[in-house]
Amino acid sequence: KPLRLSSIGVHQVEDPRQLEGRTQGKEGQGGDDAFFTLGARGDGKVFGGAFGVADGVGWWAKEEVDTTLYSKTFMTRVQNRLRSENGPVGPAQLVKALANAQRNTKILGSTTATVGSVCGNNLELVNVGDSAVVVVRAGELVFSTQPQSRQFDTPYQFCWLDNGMMFGESVDDADFYTVPLEPFDVIIAATDGLFDNLFVEDIEKIVQNNLEGKLPDGNTAKWLAKQLALKAYSRGNDKNFVSPYTKAAIKDGVYDPSPIARLEGKPSYVGGKQDDITVLVTFVTQ
Repeated sequence: KPLRLSSIGVHQVEDPRQLEGRTQGKEGQGGDDAFFTLGARGDGKVFGGAFGVADGVGWWAKEEVDTTLYSKTFMTRVQNRLRSENGPVGPAQLVKALANAQRNTKILGSTTATVGSVCGNNLELVNVGDSAVVVVRAGELVFSTQPQSRQFDTPYQFCWLDNGMMFGESVDDADFYTVPLEPFDVIIAATDGLFDNLFVEDIEKIVQNNLEGKLPDGNTAKWLAKQLALKAYSRGNDKNFVSPYTKAAIKDGVYDPSPIARLEGKPSYVGGKQDDITVLVTFVTQ
């Protein structure tokens, strides 16, 4: 039997810096983030299901642009294009959907985008930027996409300018992945708010602790997505945490953790990264 996605759960938490005057860490709102899901058709024989996550680039707020509109419109266009497909959805269909979204999202702004679909027994992924997808099997991470960045904290992104030009990257710059799947695999797609604050071992532990003795149903998927998102949110607010974001800053040479650099007043990247967080969890079944 072909594999398919089942029991999709999503949890979003908004960047606390954007919530002045409102409830901090408000659940259910993704801020600049966006996502979509599509269920399987024909028990997976025709179409095994699809999903996508996107992170609107917050820099545009400096230009008084609503940074939520581009990413959410972009994801809606991708979803609508894939929904119109009558047959299997593989890399070609994912690319067409992304290209169509970039051509027709004529709103000032930019976004990263990661989209995936189950085709046969494989997970097909197309990624532009630093959102990511991981696969956890029997409690261990067996696959992860890799972030794409021009430089530290500047991810690849689809973009539209007010002069009518498409700018930034396109599907020609995307990374493509084909991942063999097995029944009971856990697929986690998330924006960088998750991966900047949780290490691989953190994700594995949370999955193990929250799946033990539970059925892989919709409630479990939603619960797991929530636990991952809230842990990342907590870490993001920890000013003393040496986070994945901290380690990336050191690796890219923008942060010197030495005492001398600290005495010289150079910027510190110690701590979690406050950000919008979107976590999508789905289970693989036959």
